[in-house]
Amino acid sequence: MVWEVLVNYFDAPLVGLTATPKDEIDKNTYNIFELENGVPTYGYDLAQAVKDGYLVDFLSVETSLKFIEQGIVYDELSEADKEMYEDTFENENGELPEAISSSALNSWIFNEDTIKKALHILMTEGIRINYGEKLGKTIIFAKNHNHAEKILEVFGKEYPNLPGYAKVIDNHMTYAQSAIDEFSDPKKLPQIAISVDMLDTGIDVPEILNLVFFKKVMSKAKFWQMIGRGTRLCEELLDGEDKKKFYIFDFCGNFEFFRPLINDFLRKMAKFRYQ
Repeated sequence: MVWEVLVNYFDAPLVGLTATPKDEIDKNTYNIFELENGVPTYGYDLAQAVKDGYLVDFLSVETSLKFIEQGIVYDELSEADKEMYEDTFENENGELPEAISSSALNSWIFNEDTIKKALHILMTEGIRINYGEKLGKTIIFAKNHNHAEKILEVFGKEYPNLPGYAKVIDNHMTYAQSAIDEFSDPKKLPQIAISVDMLDTGIDVPEILNLVFFKKVMSKAKFWQMIGRGTRLCEELLDGEDKKKFYIFDFCGNFEFFRPLINDFLRKMAKFRYQ
C-alpha cells in the first residue's frame, strides 16, 4: 500500500492516531506499528467517551422491517403484508414462492410500500424538536443514488405539506458542499439528508438526533463511523435541554451482523453505570 510505504520510508519513531484502526489482512493498522491485532498502545473508545461526557449514547429502535435482512416467509406475514408480497413476487403463472431469501431482497428496499413504512416509523418515533413540531436533524443512509431518489419521491408523496424537508445529498450533485452546509445549519432545511456514502464519515453536525440505516454495511470501521455522526454533544437542543442521546433505526440487520461489537459496547456502558 502507498501509505505503508510512506510510513516505512522515514527512519524515526512513528506515532499513529486513528479513529478507526483496521485489522483486515490487506488493511492492518496494527501491523504497521508491530502491535497485536485489536490491542493499540492506547485506546479511547466510544463507551469511555460517553462516560466522560464528551459524546452521547445511542438507542436502537426495533422495527417491523427486520424481514429485509432475514428473508420473507409468506406464512409469517400479516394479511396486509401478504397482499404486498403477492403484488411483488407473484410470477406470470400466478405462483408464489414460500419464502424469499435475503439475497433476493434488494428490490424490496426499493418497494414503495417498504419505504413508506420506514418513513412512517421515522416520522412517528424519531426524536423531535421545537416541542414536537419538527423532526430533529436526520441522516438516512441509502443503498445507492436510485434508492435515495426513490426515498425522496415517496417522502414527497407521503408528506406533501413538508416541501424542502428532505433532500438527497450524494456525489451526483453539482453543489454537494452547499447542500451539506444547509443541512448543517440548525435554522435551515433540510431536516432529513438522504445520503449515499457522502455523509457516512467526516461530517460534524451536533444537531443530528436520528440515523436511519437503510442499507447493508459490511465494514466494521465504517459502521462505527456512521454511528459517530450522531454522537456529538449539543447544548439546549431539546427545548432548552441538552442532547443526551440519539436514535438509530436499522432496517437492514446491521446490528445483528455486528452483534458482538454492540454487545461489547453495551457491557462497557453497563459497567460504567454501576461504578
